[in-house]
Amino acid sequence: MDASGQCVCIMELSDVTFPARKVEQMESDFYNLTNRLQEHLNQIYMNKNNVSTIMSNFTDLIKRVKYSKTFGTHVDLDFQKIISELHSVIKMAQNISKNAITNTTKDTINILIDQINDIQTIVATMETHDRNNIIAVQREIIALREKLQECEEAIASGNAVPNVTKSTPIGKCDHDGLLKVSDPVLVKLNWKGPDFKGGAWGKDFALGTKTPDHYWVFPLNKDERTLENYRLYSSYRKLLLYSPVREYSLNIDNNPKCSDCGQGAGVVFFNGSFYYNCFDSRALCKADPFSMRTTREKIEDQDPASFNNWFSYKGVKYQDIDLAGDEKGLWMVHGSTLSNGKLVIRKVDPHTLKVGTPWITSQSKDSLSNSFMICGVLYATKRKNSTHEEIHFMYDTNKGQERNIKIFMEKPLPTVQSLNYNPNDQKLYMFNDGYLVSYNLTFMPRLSKRIGNVAAAEHQALDAEGQKNLVKRELQATISSCDHDGLLSVSGPIVVKLNWKGANFKAGSWGKDFALGTKSPDHYWVFPADKDNYILEKFRLYSSYKKLMLYFPVLEFSLRGNNDKCENCGQGGGVVFFNGSFYYNCYNSRSLCKIDPHTMRLLRKELEDEDPPSFNDVFSYKGVKFQDMDMAGDEKGLWMIHGSKKADGNMVIRKVNPDTLQIGRPWIISQQKTNVSNTFMICGVLYATRRLNSTHEEIFYAFDTNSAQERKLHIFLEKPLPTLQSLNYNPNDQKLYVYNDGYLVQYDVTFKGRRASRSGEAIAPEHGLDVHYGKSQSLAIMPAKTATSKEELNLASQ
Repeated sequence: MDASGQCVCIMELSDVTFPARKVEQMESDFYNLTNRLQEHLNQIYMNKNNVSTIMSNFTDLIKRVKYSKTFGTHVDLDFQKIISELHSVIKMAQNISKNAITNTTKDTINILIDQINDIQTIVATMETHDRNNIIAVQREIIALREKLQECEEAIASGNAVPNVTKSTPIGKCDHDGLLKVSDPVLVKLNWKGPDFKGGAWGKDFALGTKTPDHYWVFPLNKDERTLENYRLYSSYRKLLLYSPVREYSLNIDNNPKCSDCGQGAGVVFFNGSFYYNCFDSRALCKADPFSMRTTREKIEDQDPASFNNWFSYKGVKYQDIDLAGDEKGLWMVHGSTLSNGKLVIRKVDPHTLKVGTPWITSQSKDSLSNSFMICGVLYATKRKNSTHEEIHFMYDTNKGQERNIKIFMEKPLPTVQSLNYNPNDQKLYMFNDGYLVSYNLTFMPRLSKRIGNVAAAEHQALDAEGQKNLVKRELQATISSCDHDGLLSVSGPIVVKLNWKGANFKAGSWGKDFALGTKSPDHYWVFPADKDNYILEKFRLYSSYKKLMLYFPVLEFSLRGNNDKCENCGQGGGVVFFNGSFYYNCYNSRSLCKIDPHTMRLLRKELEDEDPPSFNDVFSYKGVKFQDMDMAGDEKGLWMIHGSKKADGNMVIRKVNPDTLQIGRPWIISQQKTNVSNTFMICGVLYATRRLNSTHEEIFYAFDTNSAQERKLHIFLEKPLPTLQSLNYNPNDQKLYVYNDGYLVQYDVTFKGRRASRSGEAIAPEHGLDVHYGKSQSLAIMPAKTATSKEELNLASQ
């Protein structure tokens, strides 16, 4: 106790040093633990993001697989890419398993790895057993393309024969039109669903477009009239996954009238803008989806386009105005108001929306199911049944010519709501009852290139005679065969020359010996009828085309002999030359005559029958005299076409025995002979023509004696002069020979399912004559100074 009385305690510490080192060690340990925890958290977040990405990919994959399983769509599944992704997932899961602390976590990850391995096995099996063989076919195509590339390189070096049927360059029109359409590729259902049947889809068809990979899908509303909402996709993959760049609407202001909306499925996408028929109006609209700006132009014309479902396609609503695109630009196809619905084609200026001059076709728009344009050529379709369309008509705006064709096109569902061609990938895009369908197209190579390429490649290996034999073998592969589906088209006329008697001898016939394997395959004959009484009396034979052109016959013949009555003569232009003999209707009688010009031996056969042929101008062709009995020849032999008295003038077809002149049983057809301008036979099928005007005939009818079936055709045949006096087909060169008001005219013919026939022969300017070919391919012969006779000079000048 101290002096003040307080108690004081005294303590002594043995160690007064502070444990600073231990505190520092604790702080360091805490810092390290914090960093390790942050690293683990970062790894967890990274793994979480990777798992989210993988789950998203799996979700997309499940959608695609389910969609493919449900709808049978040809979805382009990249199996190798999926397997690669699965490998990366397994690797990541194994890394996570190594860092796992608890056994529960390791077991869970191992289960996940087992499941991923199972998925990998399933994907590999899917690739092996791909139901539609899509991927396998694609890989084969790639391999074939590589082989073709090798062939082309070999061709360039002159080491191989070129592939003359290689594909047409993209964006080019270096071909002779559409050859065939592939099987349909069913891509997917439209994004609105199966209740939205109408619409259109495709890609930007402008060449050199800024958005070459963008796809667009534009379903109509359920009323199958209104174009309002659409989607753009930046790639094919996003199209398949329903992953649009953006969904758009033409009705920005939500106006019930929707003045900027469209109507009908005739919409196209060109150079970043949509073109369509404005709703409830005779106007064109242009909508830019990126600027949301809409331009409108009313169609003013003497023959304005129909609208509001007056002349739509058959079975499709409100597609009166159908926009289309191809290598040539933007087009409009519509019904003609003045021509009662005839299909009309016009060019459209994509900037001003002004329409050009019309091409009016012979087809009624409401009889067609749809149409599309390729290289300025319109192709029109018609429904065959619920599974097939037929591309049956084409109109070439480059030439102003139209013709019937026959190309079948399979479709998954009954109605073709729209058809769009894209020149950037040479595909057709069909909106088929709500489903998106595409087709690959094959074009017919130009004939001149095919022949020229072969000649160039063979030049070093073959001499002149070898090249001649090569072409001959190539021709023989198709000539004289009936392995086709009938006549497809007829070329423009080749005016060979005036007949040897002169311009006053309008009627007659000419050609070559049509017998297969004839002893005189290069001989030509010309048989003009008398200018007053249509008697067949004198004819000339030429041993070559060149001699025909030079009026240089083998011999001039006469059927009259010493008989003033000319009983051996013929009448009318229905004469043919078969196996070295002429066959014709004997003068002033119901008889057939056969004469060998070399022996002048005559065989005559009176035709006695229950329904005998008419004669003496009772049932001749319309505008042609005394051709009651018309002889014809083809691959099947010798034929006779005549009028039937019992059937009130209907045409009758009969086979004729060339040795005995015995006629076979008749095929009586529905066409009256006096309503037909002329006929010819090909492979047992009779083709009949009728006059359209002074410059054109139409091959409008065919009767097949092989199946006893008839059908209507629509094949134009241009003619230099008004009247077809005779029409003969020759199977040895697949040409038509026409005697056209005294002039000798020939045509190349093309068959369905076969490449085009070769062009006509040409002659060199020899023996004092200069030969000139004009734009119309007509041949004009002008006498040179060294004309051999006055007669030749006068005839040539005529």
